[in-house]
Amino acid sequence: MFREDFLEGTVFYPGLEGSPYYRIPSLAKLLNGNLLAACDQRLETESDWGGLIEPAIRIKTKDINVRYLSYYINSIYGKNQLLQNIKTSAGQYTISRNGLDNIEILYPKREMQNYFERVFNRVEEEKKKLNSSLAKLEILFNALMQEAFSGNLFKD
Repeated sequence: MFREDFLEGTVFYPGLEGSPYYRIPSLAKLLNGNLLAACDQRLETESDWGGLIEPAIRIKTKDINVRYLSYYINSIYGKNQLLQNIKTSAGQYTISRNGLDNIEILYPKREMQNYFERVFNRVEEEKKKLNSSLAKLEILFNALMQEAFSGNLFKD
């Protein structure tokens, strides 16, 4: 989960993005002055064991499009940057302040980030349409196969 522009007060709270629990918060001031808040978003239980746990990140900035940052971090390049800078201890992955500072983020002007987001969203919409069309074609094909192999298609 990425959210932009927290101003003051509670950054993560029960009910945010439909999650009842948030644990292990951290706050970092990035080199460009932006604030980055992160924690574990516990979707099913507040326990450290079991249940679905996702990273939750919020950023306060005027220089970066949060969706662009999300797409970037979830890309192969972004994931590789994270993997190069995380450490593991007792099976838990952590990233230090130094590790955060070492993550290289492609950081074009805000206008280009916004343009990227618009193009990305259009591509995602087209993919949804194509997947829907493919699902309909699969249904038609399966109906055709059923009619053909049940003998209904080629009656004398």
